[in-house]
Amino acid sequence: MNEFKDDELTDVIQASTKSEASSPTARPATAAAPATPNSTPTATALDEPEDVPVATTTTGQKNKAVQEYDWNSEKLETEGDGITRIKPSKDSDRPVRFSILHGPLFGHRQHWVTIGDKKSCRLCLSEDGSPRECCEFAGEDGRMRIIAPALQYLNTNSKGLYDKGVPTEVRVGYVDLSPAHFKILRNLGTEESRVDILNADLLMSYEKKRYEFKLIASEARWKKLPAIKAQVESELARMMTGGGRLLQKRLGKPTTLAEWKRLTATPAKEANLSDLDELPY
Repeated sequence: MNEFKDDELTDVIQASTKSEASSPTARPATAAAPATPNSTPTATALDEPEDVPVATTTTGQKNKAVQEYDWNSEKLETEGDGITRIKPSKDSDRPVRFSILHGPLFGHRQHWVTIGDKKSCRLCLSEDGSPRECCEFAGEDGRMRIIAPALQYLNTNSKGLYDKGVPTEVRVGYVDLSPAHFKILRNLGTEESRVDILNADLLMSYEKKRYEFKLIASEARWKKLPAIKAQVESELARMMTGGGRLLQKRLGKPTTLAEWKRLTATPAKEANLSDLDELPY
């Protein structure tokens, strides 16, 4: 398995901000069992049963105006923008099965700064990698991060497979990648048989204090299930409303030079970069 350290690469991903029309959130639906694909897989993957019932989960639609509720409003229990980061738990050896979705990637350099007793993620002022005033304030150059739309498979077993009779269930969200992660995913497979990253299922695990990736299916399971495919496409269109602003927010908070000066007026202890994945965006 290829492994790269985050600081060994300086790949810069230019964000594409094409706007897409939003579509209403579809209701959960049950799909018929998928047909056996005719194409020859481009890479060896683990086998699993496909003749299982299908279920989907949806993400909540964020209210854009003040509304009245009462204590019987169960919707308030799950209200939010519904965009969840997909990643395995650091205290578990259970991998996460996921698939990258079609859509633009968003990338930018960022800084983590300590403000009082809290850490805050802020966008770096640099656009070409050259150090700026914020880098001096933060004590290091901004580190490149990449946000990609993705879906997570739920109800899988400890190997990321579906046991027979277990419904396929998914949720739409995003993955947060370093340039090293991006290079690994972009170059999956061999020179003769390159994996199509937008039509594959992958496993992400947390091992030896780093995220590792492995191909589990060279054809994305969700694309072979019509009901789930329609559900995912609807959720993806909603997430990309306004040029994908919900995803762009995950990269950090825009901060002006004047705000950087105010943030660093009082010296604060340096953020522990090894704990960044535990912090909210």
